Amino acid sequence: MPTAMKLRMRVWQARGACRAGRPSQEMRAATGIVMNACRGLVALLLGAGVTVCLAQSALAQLPQTAAPIATPITTPTDMPSGVPGGASAPAPPATTDHATDPAAAPAADDGANAAPHDLLAPSAAGPEATGPEATGPEAAGPEVAGPVAGPGHYGERADVQAFAQRIAARDGFSPAEIVSVLSQAEFQPDILRYMEPAGGGRPSWLAYRTRFVTRARIAHGAAFLSEHQASLARAEQAFGVPAAIIVAIIGVETEYGRNTGDFRTLDALATLAFDYPRRAAYFQEELEHFLILAREEGAGPAAFYGSFAGAIGIAQFMPGSIRRWAVDFDGDGRRDLLGSPADAIGSIAHYLREHGWQPGAPSVVRAGVRGTAWRGLLDRGLAPSVGAADLARYGVQPQARLSPHAEVCLIQLESPGTPALFYLGLRNFYAITRYNQSSFYAMSVIELAQAIEKAAAQPPRR
Repeated sequence: MPTAMKLRMRVWQARGACRAGRPSQEMRAATGIVMNACRGLVALLLGAGVTVCLAQSALAQLPQTAAPIATPITTPTDMPSGVPGGASAPAPPATTDHATDPAAAPAADDGANAAPHDLLAPSAAGPEATGPEATGPEAAGPEVAGPVAGPGHYGERADVQAFAQRIAARDGFSPAEIVSVLSQAEFQPDILRYMEPAGGGRPSWLAYRTRFVTRARIAHGAAFLSEHQASLARAEQAFGVPAAIIVAIIGVETEYGRNTGDFRTLDALATLAFDYPRRAAYFQEELEHFLILAREEGAGPAAFYGSFAGAIGIAQFMPGSIRRWAVDFDGDGRRDLLGSPADAIGSIAHYLREHGWQPGAPSVVRAGVRGTAWRGLLDRGLAPSVGAADLARYGVQPQARLSPHAEVCLIQLESPGTPALFYLGLRNFYAITRYNQSSFYAMSVIELAQAIEKAAAQPPRR
C-alpha cells in the first residue's frame, strides 16, 4: 500500500477512536497514531524538498501531553529484552524484549541473545518474555498446519480458522469473532527478518555494556527515579525490590518509555503465530492471551502497539505476562503498561518478587578463579546451584563474604582482547534473568541501577 495511503488510514483510525470516546488506553494509542502519522508526513514533505523549518514548525504543533512515540533506531546485535539478536539490514527498532519478550531464548546463555522478556516474554508465566520460564509458551500448544493462502490473508486461511475453533469455546469467543479480528491483521515481513539471529563475532560484555550503561541512560534514569519517587517507594515497600533496579530495567528495555515499539501488536502476533513456524506454538499462545487481554481491558485489539515480537509498554511485557503478573498500581482499574508509569513500576516489582527476589539480599559478588575446575560451573547455567562452602574446591574465591549456606552460579563476562570478569550470581541475579535470560542483560541492569543511585544522590548542579 502506498505510504501516503497508509498515513491517511492511520489518521482516520485515530480520528475514529477519538470520536468513539473509547477507554484511555485506546485514546493514548490514537494519539500515538496521529503523532506517528505526522512524523511520517513530515518525512515525505522533506523528501519532496520542503524546508526543514517547515517540518519543525509542523512538529511543534503536536500535543505536548501525548504518550511518547517509539522511534525506530538501529538495534545492536546484542539486544536486551528478549530480542533474539540483531537482524541483517535493516535493523529492528530497539525495544527490548521483554517482561519484557520470549521470542528466542538461547539454548545456553551467551550473553548476547536475550531471551525475549522473554523477548520480554518472561516465561510463559512471566514477562520473560521481559522473560519466560520453562513453563513458557514454547512448550505449549499443538503443532500448527502450514499456511494455505501464503503469508498474511489471515481471514482466509485454514490454520487461522482452526486456531479460532480451538480457542473460541474455552475463552468465551465465537470463531467468527476471532476470524473477523484476525482478518484485520497485516502480514509484516520485516518482523520475520528481525527474528532471525544475526551472525558475527564473539559476544563482548564491554560492547554490550557500552550500549546500555550510558551517560544518557544514567541521567534519564535519575530523573525518572525523582519524578516517580512515590510509586517507586511504594513498590519497594510492597514487593521488596529496590527502586533503582526497577528503573534500570525500564531504562534498558525502553529508555524510560521513549522507545516502546511502533508495530501494531495484532500484526506482530499474527505474523509470528501463523508465518513463523519455528515458534508458532508459543506465539499462538501469546495471540490468544492478547485477544483475552484486549477484552479484559476494554480496548480494541487494533489499539495496541509495541515491539516486533509483541511485547507491550514501558516494561515490555508479553500479553501472557501482562495477564499473569501485571498489576493496577495507580488504582484506576486498568493494567496500563503503555500509559501508566506507576503500573509499569508495580508490575516489574511484582514480577521479580514472584520469581524469587529476596529483599535486602545481594545480587552478585565479584570472584576470582584459578585452575580449570571452575569451568564445570559454567555448564550449570544461571540458576544458583552450588553452595558457597563448596566454591574452594572448584578454584573459585569470592571477593566478598558470603553465607556458607548461600547458593550461587558462576558468571563469566568475556570481551575479546581483555581478561574475562567473574562474578557469583545469587537469587536476585537469577530473578533478573527470568525477565531476560542473559547474563549480559542482568549485569547491565545491575550496573545501570548502581550508576543511577549514585547520580541521584549527587546534589543538583547550579
